[in-house]
Amino acid sequence: MQSDTTGIYRLMLKRLKEGKTVLFTGTPCQVAAAINYVKDESLRNSLYTLDFACGGVPSLYLRDRFIKEYEDEIKEIHSFRNKDNGWKAFGYKYELKALTKQKSLKSYGLHNLLLGGFGMGLSYRYSCYNCRFALVNRKSDFTVADFWGDKDFKDQHYKGLSSLSAHSAKGIQLLNEILSLKREPTTWDKILPGNYRYAYGKSFLGKTIVRRTLAQAFKNLSYRKLCFIYAGAATPKNPVYFLMKAIHIVIASLNRKKAIHFINEKILK
Repeated sequence: MQSDTTGIYRLMLKRLKEGKTVLFTGTPCQVAAAINYVKDESLRNSLYTLDFACGGVPSLYLRDRFIKEYEDEIKEIHSFRNKDNGWKAFGYKYELKALTKQKSLKSYGLHNLLLGGFGMGLSYRYSCYNCRFALVNRKSDFTVADFWGDKDFKDQHYKGLSSLSAHSAKGIQLLNEILSLKREPTTWDKILPGNYRYAYGKSFLGKTIVRRTLAQAFKNLSYRKLCFIYAGAATPKNPVYFLMKAIHIVIASLNRKKAIHFINEKILK
């Protein structure tokens, strides 16, 4: 879920006017709003911004319906990524774990509305299907992302590996001052293929009937059926919903191919 920014921009500006240095982190669109909110160039010199490779912001329908379904059972979310075998390929998986009100840890797997709903990408804001902030060269000082597909630093895969890009002179200067930060240089042709949303913010999924009927579906369907449609829970035992899932996989695959083509032809070429 995207963070609630109510009052945060006013507080950020207040801190800057007090002479403090501020680090603002958020989704690319939130960071763009923060930069735009600070009109005084002298104050901007004390503002550092960090965004990330954003996959999109899912609807709050997912959260609210999940809570309604399990409000009598779950006390709090424990984790949503299982790294018991490390971050490396075939050792890492998405798995929602929650602490129950009986104080036991329970797995809710992948195909629930919180986790599967995010991964399927069928409930994002319409603006996320044509994101204007998914760019290589950004207004933020830094962009961080998982370094998916890396082949050069395999010894670091178990604990996890990130890419960090500095877009501004003051960002580069700050990195050079942080002597404790371990860094290794890399290139866009190694970062972007495994994380295309970094530089390509378009998706066909926003035009599907499943996305366009989101509000009606959450109003009228059971939690189980919502998971079939929006969280990828359908199996061959549910033929209609399984067909919808297959169509989604095809659309997502075509979108990825178009994204990779765009990156290869427009950015890396």
